[in-house]
Amino acid sequence: MAELANCQKCGAVFVKNIHSICRSCYEEEERCFQKVNQFLRKRENRSATKQEVVDGTGVSYDMVQTLIRKGRLQLRHFPNLYNICERCKQRTKEPWICHSCREEMKRDLANSEQQSKPAKRIDGEQRSSYRLQETLHKKNE
Repeated sequence: MAELANCQKCGAVFVKNIHSICRSCYEEEERCFQKVNQFLRKRENRSATKQEVVDGTGVSYDMVQTLIRKGRLQLRHFPNLYNICERCKQRTKEPWICHSCREEMKRDLANSEQQSKPAKRIDGEQRSSYRLQETLHKKNE
């Protein structure tokens, strides 16, 4: 069944599909991506900074940032393009979180899972023995 949603960019109501933005905003984003991609494909522009991309394409700084965040631009191919890690605020070539923060978060998650594991489970024979002892104890009271 179709789900109605508001576009995250323009607020228009649209039938939600795989994108969280309406068709017109998606098409605009795609046009911007094509401009940026064509600009960066030229050998002389591969070392451009974000501001140089903005100046050379006419695409807004926020849109370039959006394309980076969505992973549409592969930063490892462009030495002067980077993102800011959401956690430590350092420059990174990753879309949201730098590699070291991601590894740290994985370790923290693994540690918290280890700490929250339930106590050793009792096998069936021990469980029935326990129940029998509990029943006898209740009768003796």
